Formats: sequence, structure tokens, C-alpha cells
Amino acid sequence: MTTTTEPVTGVRLVARSEAAGRARHFAPGLVGSTARAVQVEDAVAQVHGVRAVHAYPRTGALVVWFRPGASDHGVVTEAVTAGLCTSSVVVPSRRPRSEDVSNGDLARMSVGGAALVLLGIRRYVARRPPVLGPTARTAAAGVTLFTGYPFLRGALRGLAGLATPTAISAAIGNGARRGILVKGGSHLEAAARVDAVVFDKTGTLTVGRPVVTNVVSFSDDWTPEQVLTYAASSEIHSRHPLAQAVIRSTEDRHIAIPAHEECEVLLGLGMRTFTDGRVLLLGNLDLLDQEKVSVPDDATARVTRLQRDTETPLLLAVDGTLTGLISLRDTVRPESRAVVAALRADGVRRVVMLTGDHPHVARAVADELGIDEWHAQVLPEGKQDVVRTLQAEGHVVAMVGDDLCRLLDLSREAVRVIRQNYGMSIAVNAIGLGVGATGALSPVVAALLHNASSIAVVGNSARITRYRVEQDPPPGMVPAGQVRPEDGASTGG
Repeated sequence: MTTTTEPVTGVRLVARSEAAGRARHFAPGLVGSTARAVQVEDAVAQVHGVRAVHAYPRTGALVVWFRPGASDHGVVTEAVTAGLCTSSVVVPSRRPRSEDVSNGDLARMSVGGAALVLLGIRRYVARRPPVLGPTARTAAAGVTLFTGYPFLRGALRGLAGLATPTAISAAIGNGARRGILVKGGSHLEAAARVDAVVFDKTGTLTVGRPVVTNVVSFSDDWTPEQVLTYAASSEIHSRHPLAQAVIRSTEDRHIAIPAHEECEVLLGLGMRTFTDGRVLLLGNLDLLDQEKVSVPDDATARVTRLQRDTETPLLLAVDGTLTGLISLRDTVRPESRAVVAALRADGVRRVVMLTGDHPHVARAVADELGIDEWHAQVLPEGKQDVVRTLQAEGHVVAMVGDDLCRLLDLSREAVRVIRQNYGMSIAVNAIGLGVGATGALSPVVAALLHNASSIAVVGNSARITRYRVEQDPPPGMVPAGQVRPEDGASTGG
């Protein structure tokens, strides 16, 4: 949007555009006045946050480069106004920076112009053949490379503007169609460098839908159905997979779940609830030990046996007395072992499993999946500590769900295409410079060749939109990059 500023002095300043730390203005008072251009450059350059300023007395344009958020537009406008108020007859102390030309630029333009004149005389005045001899070709090649440096630099800027963004955009679009959401290009490139993967066991390596396998009562006054009923009352507001399994089992048996008056989440241990005037504790052995609840030896032996069988026991204590036990089992996904093997084959050096379960359960699952490094009985904040430790060791860490293999495959394909784009563009431009040095490349052909390389880069990047990863995600998998929140009622993870 174009805006016009009319200062009190009558100086007119029109804002043409502003984006990415660059603002372009039009000041009619600059036209034809080198003195005003110099004064404006000097005044604006002193404003905090301004990086550079060029005033163009021939066209009246004023371009200001600034650090976004670090400069005050009002101060810049006042500085421009002060410079424009300078008399047009004042003798400037220097030339405007917009007219700065380095000695190297002058040398290249001079040599390039002389070479073009000589080659033109040779071709059209002396009527020499269009194909140069060996000596002339060597001289022309040197001149072309020397004078073509600005062109080569521009060509490289052009390919850099296409090679990476086109490949990244295509890869992000490909992933989005497969349910993989990538935050940005830098995150996609970082995924290609991942060499350590941390898995949360429950719902990622396992199905995440535990089932109740057994309900035991340790008191003659309590039936297994009552144990299950009051356990479900404790878990009714929890979203943890173990809690949902208890509630599903109760509903399948058509048992009414009583509401509780109060509940308290005990992180990594279980729940404390108040129901029907009773204090209920539901969780693991650590919870009962913390609350000074006595656990008989036979109950402890049963818990140990269940854990070795990869089952998770939940203990129910009522008013400080152990009342019952509920055992649950969560099966390992059949594809999990293949996923772990694929990650290792793809260059991931460390695969780590984290769980809130007992070490017996963690070891059994890790052995089944071929995972050498695992951490058991880890609280939610402890999982963050494990990731930070791996990062401190120099690893690029991914804490993810099961779409990781597809994300790594896609990100590494994007990086491969980016490298192909750079190689292809550099090769085309190098060939063009070489052929042009012989005099056999007309300007029209050169323009077509340059644009053909750009089209080739875009076409090569477009291949990623049709790139197929090795496998589609199994049903029910957790989306890549999504870390499931841990519920306070967790006794496993």
C-alpha cells in the first residue's frame, strides 16, 4: 500500500513498499540533487537499527535496509525530511552510495567491454570464422570467467532460491498427505540428521489398548466385582490407557461405577480418591509403600510374577488395607520390531525405550523388540531429562510416535533432491560458461539454457510429491512428532 507523508516543511515522501527489513520510498525532492541524496543517506544512516541506505538522485528512489523491530519509522521519516530540506545548491562532500562501484567491478566491465569489441571486430570486420582458434579460445575463456563472475554469482543466487525451497515444499506436501505434519523446512532437514530415537512404550511400541486379565480379592469382605468397581471409580476421570482398560472391563460386565467425591493424582504412582466415605488408593507397590500400607508376602510374590509375565498389576487399598489386585496386559505391536530394525538400518545409532512400568516389564518388552537401552519407572519429567542427556552427548534426538520411519525416509529423500538440484544447476551453468567462452553460444540460447535449468530444478523437486515411502502407517499409530501426555494415574508407560 502506498502512503504519502507531507511534513510541515512541505517536503513530500511516498512509501512504496516495506518487507523483510527493506523499505523503498519515493521522494520527488531527490530528483536531480546529488547534495540532497548525500544528506539523506548521512541522516538516515545515523538512525538506530538502520543497516544501510541508498538514495538515487536520478530517479528519486530511497531504499533503506533496517533490522526489523530495532528501528523507529517515525525517526527514519524525520531523518529523511531533514535531509530533503537541504538546499539543492550545496556542494556534496561525496557521491551517493547508490553510485558506488568497486574497482573490481570497473575492471571486469572494462575488460569485458574490450573483449566484446575485439571479438566483434574479429568476427564482423575481419570476417574470421565464428569458431575461434586454440589461442583465441583460451583467451576468451579467461575473459568470460573473469567478466562473468557477477553473472555466475547471480546464477548461484537463483539456484539457491529454487533448489532448497522447492524440494522442501514438495516434501512437506508429500508428508501432509500421509498424515505427517512438519513445522517447517529447518525441522525437516533436522529430521534427516536424527541419530537417536526415544520411544515411549505404551501406545507406541505396544498397542496402547490394555485389557484386564484377572481381578483378585485379598479380603473375604470384598468380591472381585467390588474390587473392579471401586478401581473404576478411582480411574473414571483418567485418560491413561490402563485407566481406560479398567473402565472398559467394568462396562463390559455391566457394573455400575459409583462416583467419587474427591480425587488426587499422584504422578507415576496412581490415584487417591474418596468414595462412599472411604479412602481408596489405586496404583503400584511404590504407592502403597509411600502410604504405609502393609502388603503380604503372597501379594508381593504375585505382583513380581505378573511383572515377569509382562503384565501390569494395579493394587487397590481401602482405608489403609490392601483389598485387591487387577492385572492388565498390553500386547506389543507386531510391526514394532520391524520399525526398530528399519531405524537402525537407516543410520539411527541409538534406540531408547522409556516406560513408567516395572523393570521386569521393561526388560521383557525390550528383549522382544531387540532394544538394548531402556529406562523403567520413569516419571514424565524424567523422560525429558533422558532426551536432554542424549542431546548433551551430541545426538540429534527424536521423541516420536510410530510414523518416524516414514518421516526420516521422506526428509532424507528431500535432502538428496536438494543436493541433486544444486549439482544440476551448477553443472548447467558451468557448461554454459564453458560453451560461451568458445563463442558458440548465442544470447538467446544462453537465456533458454539458464531457464531450462530452473525448470529442471522445479521438476526434480516435484518428484518428491509422488515419492512413496517404504511402508504405510499401520492403523491406530500415533502421528509422527506427537508425544502423548502422561496421565497422573499412570503406573506404567
